[in-house]
Amino acid sequence: MLRNTLKIAVSGKNHTGKSCLCGAMTGRALETEYSCTIGVDLMVKHIIRKHDNISLQFWDLAGLNRFHSIIISYIRKCSVLIFCYSSEDYNSFLYIMDMYHQYKNCK
Repeated sequence: MLRNTLKIAVSGKNHTGKSCLCGAMTGRALETEYSCTIGVDLMVKHIIRKHDNISLQFWDLAGLNRFHSIIISYIRKCSVLIFCYSSEDYNSFLYIMDMYHQYKNCK
């Protein structure tokens, strides 16, 4: 049985639902209280098919600027990068546009 790993980084400003998205993708229950991600949180979903064992690693990256330097190293190693923003906060959209320009030079 082959084992494939897909590393998925989820990034964006704080309070944009990154942890909820990762939790939903990995089957975690929705948390009713907000808790700030400190640095990086890893959530894993295993998918087993006939001849494949796929591991989806969701890297929930903190949205606070003080964690920016450690987040860059995770982004370099990911296969997929998902940006999250809040439809109620236009600045969170501007933030991901700025992050996109910074991160596209990381690879």
